[in-house]
Amino acid sequence: MIRVLLADDHEVIRFGLRLLINATKDLELVGSAADGMAAVSMALRESPDVVVMDLSMPLLNGIEATAEIKRERPKTRVLVLTSYTYDPIVRDAINAGASGYLLKDERAPRVIEAIRAVHRGEQPIAPSLSRSRGWWADPAGSPG
Repeated sequence: MIRVLLADDHEVIRFGLRLLINATKDLELVGSAADGMAAVSMALRESPDVVVMDLSMPLLNGIEATAEIKRERPKTRVLVLTSYTYDPIVRDAINAGASGYLLKDERAPRVIEAIRAVHRGEQPIAPSLSRSRGWWADPAGSPG
């Protein structure tokens, strides 16, 4: 079982992701946070394998929450799921420790596969965000 924590300030997004995760046999939802501080707190308490993280959230944004989670729980993987495609934001998320970066227009099966991929140590990225931009991790896994 892959233990998953959701972090998004939009209730409808959390609701949809909760349904998707609960319908997937190899995933277990361990928490759902509406802000970055709650996401960090739940991640420290629940030790999820993967956090699905929005970037725009109150109290602590997703980049700051990702950095804090990675600092305290380095084995936890973070999959960003957001609408932001602006290069500096993508770069900041990767540098904060995100293992993958998807956009909210992805199809449901792609999100599930990305959760599994980051759990395996892979680095899924939205097709519209080219790896050739130079801000994705190198094959050795260190941020670029």
